[in-house]
Amino acid sequence: MSSAVAGDGEHDKRCLMVAFHYPPCSTSSGYLRSEKFVRYLPEFGWQPEVLTAGVAAYGDGSEQHKPLPHVHRTYAFDARDKLSWRGKYLELLALPDRWWSWLPGAIWRGRQLFRATHYQLIWSTYPTPTTLLVGYGLKVLTGRPWVVDLRDPVIDEIHPRGRLKRWAFRKIEALAVRRSDTLVTTTTGARQLYLTRYPMLDENRVHCIGNGFDEADFVGLPAISTRPAAGVKKLRLIHSGTLYPVERNPVPFLNALARLKQEGCLASQPFEVLLRATGHDDWLRGLIAERNLGEWVRLAPAIGYRQALQEMVEADGLLVFQAANCPAQIPAKLYEYLRAGNPVFALADAVGDTASLLREGGVAFLVDLTDEEAIAKVWVDFIERLAAGSISAPDQGWVAGFSRRRRAQSLAAVFDQLLESGHGFE
Repeated sequence: MSSAVAGDGEHDKRCLMVAFHYPPCSTSSGYLRSEKFVRYLPEFGWQPEVLTAGVAAYGDGSEQHKPLPHVHRTYAFDARDKLSWRGKYLELLALPDRWWSWLPGAIWRGRQLFRATHYQLIWSTYPTPTTLLVGYGLKVLTGRPWVVDLRDPVIDEIHPRGRLKRWAFRKIEALAVRRSDTLVTTTTGARQLYLTRYPMLDENRVHCIGNGFDEADFVGLPAISTRPAAGVKKLRLIHSGTLYPVERNPVPFLNALARLKQEGCLASQPFEVLLRATGHDDWLRGLIAERNLGEWVRLAPAIGYRQALQEMVEADGLLVFQAANCPAQIPAKLYEYLRAGNPVFALADAVGDTASLLREGGVAFLVDLTDEEAIAKVWVDFIERLAAGSISAPDQGWVAGFSRRRRAQSLAAVFDQLLESGHGFE
């Protein structure tokens, strides 16, 4: 992290970045977006400081950590842990989210920081609605421009669940959109969603800066060209990260594999699908056992980020799941998949942003997440071509455009444009 603030210039601009998820947090991959912006913004004239939660709020064993320079933490707790009774708690006690306790301390600390440092603007990132409330509170107190970063849409077809929570999220979304000076989304679909949902929005104030990969994280990992040829061993397919019963439902995929196994397909080409850190292992373990797929599908626990990248690079193929009810989202891991350079088997809606990105990169194996018959057919073709070594890797020249450094350059340009314009909108 020391490189993130190295080379402070006398005339560099400064920003306060409000992010609930930040290292050593491991409960959400979203921390990478904030961390990489902080690392690379100084190369483009911006010196960031981070306002985040105390690590105890993450509840993932992160209490032992080395303090990071220019990172300011304030107390927060998880309402699920502190306010529950026999494992249950009222929805009202977790509005707008389970970490609302962070709000007063974060605003108080942020105001202190503004008194000590001349920040040109405030940046806050969602998910975690409380983060948006912190950003808005600091905007009111300081009068500084406020940039809202939406890693996902705040409201979509199925998220959040619960009438009261949806009401709270809708109010916070409207506040963020109307009172922010600039809005940043991670996909073009999300950008269009907000321009449509809020007609008063000036399209020049809504920007798309996607997620990406950091080339520095791949240094020292096996080069793409040194991987052993397919067909000489059991093929290893990886899905790295969370699977959901709705948004990334693997049941049709498992049903398709069960059908192929029952019919004796692919008996001559051994393969293994490794589902790493699904977040729902107990549920999936039952599904795998019911379908007698233990020979083909295996669950694996979470591992460190660097290890996960190495596993992606060394795999024979990579799986991505994205449902039709999340069309304006692209799983962040997909950019790391593309950089890893291995063939991708995508189960996603044909008209969503995930499918659009894959088609742009020439990924041919794209099938509807819910279509068991199509999944089975395309899977056979995928495995046979993997074994023959006849699937081309994504063009790495195209992939290079998704580097975290370039994303930070784009964000710095948004910051500069905001300062030049001088005002937001009401």
